[in-house]
Amino acid sequence: VASAIAAEVRAKPPAPQFDGTGFCPVELGTQAAALVQGNWYAKPEPVVTIEGPSTARAAEKRAFESERLERWFGS
Repeated sequence: VASAIAAEVRAKPPAPQFDGTGFCPVELGTQAAALVQGNWYAKPEPVVTIEGPSTARAAEKRAFESERLERWFGS
């Protein structure tokens, strides 16, 4: 709601609403990760897939975390 109000005050288009799609890497021990992704708002129930686990996905998860931490908090 705050984002929509701020956009209106600034006379800019609001950010798109969350459409229910997303993903989350899931760590499975220290050397493996799986990827859970789906549409959480799908009807009649969420549509979710799980890929993995693999060591490559664990490396992708670590890279994703590092990139986000750098973007959010800097070095």
